[in-house]
Amino acid sequence: MTFKHQAVAVFFLATIALVSCKRNAHEGEVFCELKPLQTANGWGYEIYVDKKLYIKQEYIPAINGIHAFKTKEDAMATGKLVLNKLTHGKKPFVTIEELKDLKIAE
Repeated sequence: MTFKHQAVAVFFLATIALVSCKRNAHEGEVFCELKPLQTANGWGYEIYVDKKLYIKQEYIPAINGIHAFKTKEDAMATGKLVLNKLTHGKKPFVTIEELKDLKIAE
């Protein structure tokens, strides 16, 4: 990862930590949606908050290098993990251990 990518990643993560998705769209809560994203190299996912793009993840997080998800199912499983973290007020970081649990990283 280059310095430019690291700087963007740090800014991005600092920004997304400010939003917490809720399970129900009641007053004062936000609506979150997960969508698959087909890329030139494979798959990724997008998370929308109140119909605005919030996270665009074109590559597998937490692993070295830039690698797209091989399948739509892998991308969506990781996206569901991130969305679940947001829903529960947690930071949407993905660890290599979590990717191993999802059978995405060996």
